[in-house]
Amino acid sequence: MKKILLIALVLITGSAKMAAQKQDNAGWNRMGGSTVNLKSQTEEILIADGDKYKSIKLSVTEAPIFLESFDIHFANGDTQTVEYGGYDPIELNGSGRRAITKITLRYKSIDDSDKRAHVELLGMKSSDTGSKIAAK
Repeated sequence: MKKILLIALVLITGSAKMAAQKQDNAGWNRMGGSTVNLKSQTEEILIADGDKYKSIKLSVTEAPIFLESFDIHFANGDTQTVEYGGYDPIELNGSGRRAITKITLRYKSIDDSDKRAHVELLGMKSSDTGSKIAAK
């Protein structure tokens, strides 16, 4: 019985930590991330949460990259291309409530070592409470 209670406590604690990491104090939610190969020039980050967002921002750690542009692919089939100039956040085109399916990054390596850069994608959800995509 003690083992079952201990396991339940560990699971609850782990779930609380994951929920705390998903959203920061300013309301930004972690949408996804990827460790990018510096020898490559493109990377796709798949977004599977189905939530609707009004703006996004990117964070790069571990190694420097020069982000040239990226495409935001929406659930309705639309695509928004952003010529990245180092500014954040990026406002999404449309009504402000758009579900994102993936982001395609185009970048160049600044460092020619074997390091990899880690890209985090954060999103600001729309204030709409019914933000999930209906399952078909």
